Amino acid sequence: MLGMDATALVTALLATTAAAPPAPAVVEEPVVRPAAPTVPKGPARTVMGSIRVAHRSGTISWAERQRFEGELVTAKRAARRLPAARSRLISDVLTSAKRIARAGRLNGERLEPVMKAVGATTHQARFLPMPAPGARLQTRGDGLVYEYRPGSGVQPHPLASAGRVNALALDCLVKKRPGKCDKGALLQAASAVTSLGVRDGRALRFEYAFRFGTGDPLWTSAMAQATAAQALARASRVTDRREDARAATASFRAIGSLRMYSFKPSMRVLNGELQMLVGIADYARISRSRAARRLVRREAPELVRQLDLWDTGAWTLYDVGGREATLHYHRLAAGFAREACRRALARGMCPAARRITRYTWQPPRLSLRHTRITRAGRRVVVRLSASKLASGFVVVRGPRDFVWRRAVALGRSETLLPFRPSRAGRYRVTVSAVAVNGKRGTESGALKVKPRPKPKPKPKKKPKPKKEPKPRIARGPAG
Repeated sequence: MLGMDATALVTALLATTAAAPPAPAVVEEPVVRPAAPTVPKGPARTVMGSIRVAHRSGTISWAERQRFEGELVTAKRAARRLPAARSRLISDVLTSAKRIARAGRLNGERLEPVMKAVGATTHQARFLPMPAPGARLQTRGDGLVYEYRPGSGVQPHPLASAGRVNALALDCLVKKRPGKCDKGALLQAASAVTSLGVRDGRALRFEYAFRFGTGDPLWTSAMAQATAAQALARASRVTDRREDARAATASFRAIGSLRMYSFKPSMRVLNGELQMLVGIADYARISRSRAARRLVRREAPELVRQLDLWDTGAWTLYDVGGREATLHYHRLAAGFAREACRRALARGMCPAARRITRYTWQPPRLSLRHTRITRAGRRVVVRLSASKLASGFVVVRGPRDFVWRRAVALGRSETLLPFRPSRAGRYRVTVSAVAVNGKRGTESGALKVKPRPKPKPKPKKKPKPKKEPKPRIARGPAG
């Protein structure tokens, strides 16, 4: 019975299975993935829009986007809450960033320096004293040097920042500075300077985001490029980091010509061109760049031949055909001329360096010209000039305690001062002036004043001749 039941049970199960309808096929639903963010074809025209576009295009990371957006929000909030002067400081840097964005030039490469300016200005306005115009600042300890530019806020200064890297690197490279090497600060400063650069192919270009002279924001300077190449090459010797050496090479590649400003290529500044040559020469020596060596060999002799364009015989001009240099810029030119001499960049550089240095401590040569003899009451013109910029006084002393005194500002062009001696006698004209280098020069001359000429007596009027009466013609009687 058991076998019959088992057989029947199996048969029943098979029949049931065969009669059952087939199971429906499982249809897998397609996996819906989020669409990739669309990147606008044209550039963004706002700062926030530029940050988002840069993130969507992969130029900046998500962390960088959050940092930039946070700095922008903090700056706007501080501009609403701070007192007027500090609020204006932040408004200026925000306006500067907006102008760059509105022009469609605030791409991912430029976000870093622009947002550094926004962050540094906000920090300065919130926590630090108001800066003086042109003040160099290190606001947040990020390794950069900033400069306060009225109307543009606190902006990164590529040349000054590269100069700081130079100083930190030399503290480690010069043997006479034991204990001064701060490799950590050098690593930070070199990385910060590199982050300021804007990639242009294989070149790294350093731009200024504030207006200077006739130059609109995002102008460049070959002097900043050469100094950055020099500083980063020196830093690579201390840090042994390849990225510093690569950044130095990229900075050198951005030097188109040895011209100071991109917005005015015809302007030739003496201290700038000397500094460029020294920087490129150092970069060539450290990196063993043939292109840099060729550039120095070509430009250094040419600069020596053209030094007379800046040399007045007693001082230097700031730029060719321009005004005389201030003491600061003249000393810069003399210092870089000595550095070029020490590196033996070109024949004739050392005599020129000695001559320019000598001008720094030589007193001014004053020129005093006037008539030597005149008469009382007549106008005397004193003609004055100086071999270098100077300021002082002209004093004329005469009989009966006569004193005539005038303040003068002198230069190579003549200054005319008229005066009238009222009395006869001997006068002494003295000019004393202190030049731009702090040295005094004095020159004097004698003036003899004769008495006024006696007035000539007026000639007596001749008496008018008496008119003779006309003779009368006697008329006889009519006949």
